[in-house]
Amino acid sequence: MTEDLARELYRQFSKEELIEIADELELPHKGKQASTLVKATLKDVDDNGIPETDDCSDLLLEFLLAANYIDEEGNILDGDEPEPEEEVEDLEELSKTHECYTLADERDPACNRCKLLDICKQARLDNRPECFGQLYDVNAEECKVCIEAPFCSK
Repeated sequence: MTEDLARELYRQFSKEELIEIADELELPHKGKQASTLVKATLKDVDDNGIPETDDCSDLLLEFLLAANYIDEEGNILDGDEPEPEEEVEDLEELSKTHECYTLADERDPACNRCKLLDICKQARLDNRPECFGQLYDVNAEECKVCIEAPFCSK
């Protein structure tokens, strides 16, 4: 288990969701922080194996998918074999079929499962307005409707 993975899962799932997952796996959770619940869940899956996906709730399946234990069809991923890399041209062609392309958000679990995340994120950065990070004004109409406003204001 890597700290980066635990941190990413901590951001993707609410404490209530993590408690539901812990209940399903019969893990103690009373008084534990969300970050501790993520680590305990990952450790449990590493120690005891991946539960039967046919018997899992949708929430647990989403957690296992986000943690790269299973693929989108519920098949167990073998951590020793890297996934075959697609050609960049194939990804760029695939990007044309995604309405959300250039709207990558690492906080969105759907984005984290998407094959296009890296090139989509780069396309988002490439398409930022020229004023990004320089002219942010909470009262400006342009800033109110700009998708980059939350990042620009930081």
